[in-house]
Amino acid sequence: MLLVMLNNETVLALAGLSEGQVSKPSGVFVVAATFLFLREFSPFMKKWLIIVTIYLLILMLESYHDYHTFFKYPHVFLKIFDIYLLFFIYSFYKKHLDKVPFVLHFTVWLILIIYIVAAFTIRREVFSMSAFTNNKRGFNSAEIYIFIICLTYFFNLYFYKKNFINIILFFVVFSLIIFSQQKTVWTCAAFSQILNILFIRRSNFKIDFAAIAPVLLMIGIVAFIVSSVILTNEEIRATFEKRIKAFTEVENDEEGGTAAWRRRQWEAYLPIVEQNILTGLRLKGFELPGQFDAFTAENTGHHFHSYYLDKLFYFGIFGLFSGVVLISFYTLKLIFFVRKFITLEQIVLASYMMTFAVYSIGYDIPFAIYGLIGLGFAYLEKDYTDTDKKRKVTEKSIAISQ
Repeated sequence: MLLVMLNNETVLALAGLSEGQVSKPSGVFVVAATFLFLREFSPFMKKWLIIVTIYLLILMLESYHDYHTFFKYPHVFLKIFDIYLLFFIYSFYKKHLDKVPFVLHFTVWLILIIYIVAAFTIRREVFSMSAFTNNKRGFNSAEIYIFIICLTYFFNLYFYKKNFINIILFFVVFSLIIFSQQKTVWTCAAFSQILNILFIRRSNFKIDFAAIAPVLLMIGIVAFIVSSVILTNEEIRATFEKRIKAFTEVENDEEGGTAAWRRRQWEAYLPIVEQNILTGLRLKGFELPGQFDAFTAENTGHHFHSYYLDKLFYFGIFGLFSGVVLISFYTLKLIFFVRKFITLEQIVLASYMMTFAVYSIGYDIPFAIYGLIGLGFAYLEKDYTDTDKKRKVTEKSIAISQ
């Protein structure tokens, strides 16, 4: 899973690397490496891979025909290479998951350790009250978005093992997400927990009243502390009021902010998208001048604040179908129509994977997220129909947490 985190901004900063130094080599690597594990693909995943690969080959031929080179604009090709990380991580762990059943536990702690190290080294200003009140975000939205996996994991682990330390860790991660002031991530976190509770009904552990009581106590304590701080500190109270008011930005342009900015970007590009709705502009899109303010630097392509707009602009309906549509469809199919019951790990990853469609409204999807989704499909395709086997697999995978 180190490869999954490779293009993470915090990891790159800690390593002293730029995104450009890593994205192109890693993109080429995952495309090539995917075919090493072709035997591991399920029929559905193999068809998905074939569709994307055929499209990639067509795009290469188009590039050669129009520009006499197979890869004219890497910026456009990397948008397709991203999904190959999903295929590679999926096929790799489909083959090796039984040997490393603790990989989700390792991933959760890897995420936490990376951010703890970053917070005490290159991002030391993040956890100050001035940073919170002045809306200084030490971590970007994509980095905080990954925290949702940790949030759900500790929540579920608490109800599975009834270990109080896990609910404390849940509230620590929850606090970090709130402190980050990323409204899109707040929405995704709430959505994931709703799905998580829904999916738990199909698992081998339940949310019982005896386990809920300590959670309610913790919520009461946290609510009391937070309300006391808000009521006694005018600056913090004003900050919370501003954040709550910010949710109305989409309907009220006079409020300003990123939500209204995103809507105006959609309005600027929508006529072009509608004219090329099926296949998008592809390589020609890179050459098109920026349609919205001066945000787009020359010769860098277009930088959208929405996965949906990005894919529709460059690849049309095909871009959405080969990404968010198939991810959501196959996740729900595995959860409700294929698996008779699901494990703790499968619930955590499925809940996270379904937030892809929500997060994509406000942001494009970074490279690392595709790897986590690939890991999710590797877990979801594992059939633990034998209850005893499922119990042993789950306990083996989280034994290290004891």
